[in-house]
Amino acid sequence: MRDPRSIDKYFVDPVLASPAGHVVIADVLISYLQSEICSAWSVASGTSFDTTPPSPPSTGDSHGLFGGVGQRKGVPEPGAEDTADNERPKPPSLLAQTQQAISPVPPGRINTRPGGRAFEEIAPYCVSANDLINPLPPSLFYGSGWNVYHATSEGGTLRTTSHYWYSTLPTSKIRVPIQVGAGDIGVYYLREPISKVGEGSAVECWVDDNYAGAKTIENAADIGEETPALAVIDHFVSRGSHFVECALLGEEGQGVPMFKIIGIFST
Repeated sequence: MRDPRSIDKYFVDPVLASPAGHVVIADVLISYLQSEICSAWSVASGTSFDTTPPSPPSTGDSHGLFGGVGQRKGVPEPGAEDTADNERPKPPSLLAQTQQAISPVPPGRINTRPGGRAFEEIAPYCVSANDLINPLPPSLFYGSGWNVYHATSEGGTLRTTSHYWYSTLPTSKIRVPIQVGAGDIGVYYLREPISKVGEGSAVECWVDDNYAGAKTIENAADIGEETPALAVIDHFVSRGSHFVECALLGEEGQGVPMFKIIGIFST
């Protein structure tokens, strides 16, 4: 109030906020959301309670000061029509209609305890078989038993199922380097119709040297055509550079139906 010019740094013009102004807006919004979450949690845990404020009169015929009814010509005395009004069915008030329209907060959301882990900002990263501009180096496939397939027809190159890494030799391994942000790791692969691959094939995938946490992914499914699918293989992986390794399962020396991987994704 004493120095109106002190807030100029928060605006670039009379309407738009500057970077510093956006920081202030973000702080206020975050503080408000945190206070609402804490309030809801306190109510749910029983350490506090919530009350509903009394609703204002739905009509303007109250008999107090400035109530709209007075000793004017042609206006009945207050209370003269109360008996008739009480006998006449009244439509529900706007407040009641609003309360019926608003669904209650699902108990599962209020009763969910906050996570104990520190928040990690996501940084989506994808190594895709259809990345024709920056593909995986051929050295990753030499001697691995895995190969790269790219559709040659113009119509097929636009389909998700037209680019993949594949293998038919059990024990074949492929190692894909990735960058991790929030820590979730997923493998995109192609599910195959049982009518074409029978029992199909499967791979084991894990992150870095965490073989004990490997996840098995099977490609046979009761579907009519090849369908892309996602299998999450790990959570809470530390931020930075890692690699995902996948090994085709089966007896060494005995071929299995082709397993196709579309790409590796991390948050």
